[in-house]
Amino acid sequence: MRTIVLVLVLAVAGCRAAEAEPPRPAAAPVRRAAAAAADRATLQLRVPGLTCEGCAWQIRERIEAAAGVARVETSVPDHRVTVGYDPAQTDPVRLAAEFQRIGYPATSELR
Repeated sequence: MRTIVLVLVLAVAGCRAAEAEPPRPAAAPVRRAAAAAADRATLQLRVPGLTCEGCAWQIRERIEAAAGVARVETSVPDHRVTVGYDPAQTDPVRLAAEFQRIGYPATSELR
């Protein structure tokens, strides 16, 4: 009986671990540190499709992989994304197109 209970507990714990956010590659902090030096411009966007932490994670992962992007910050409650980028490598039009490509249309938050 104890064996069955132990197996069930481990199975449930294993299922929950599979739902957790996947680990980031070890090279990400190095890439991010190198890219931070190039962060010379900031773009603030409103992203209506940013409705949960899963959306935020996907946006961060996919936009950080774009050329010239140094950092990505998300705010789920405000539906906002802030992108730090190197203007020598990308621009707001390209970044907006990248958001559209990944399925999260965005509009600029000009002040």
